[in-house]
Amino acid sequence: AGFRAALSRAQANDEIPPTPPIGTTANQLVLETLGLNLAVRIGPDPDRLHSLFEAAHHTVRTLQPTADR
Repeated sequence: AGFRAALSRAQANDEIPPTPPIGTTANQLVLETLGLNLAVRIGPDPDRLHSLFEAAHHTVRTLQPTADR
């Protein structure tokens, strides 16, 4: 719900594009957050964590207007 609310506010303020759908993006962010949390608990392999963080960061970057990337 937190990601959905934040994304909704950002769309309402024209800070992010109207696509992809907010629900899809919020779910993706939840999955990535849970995945990073689980990876840390399993064993903090720095290379693996960096790779996972980069994947999550990519999702956030795709929300930014092109000029900000």
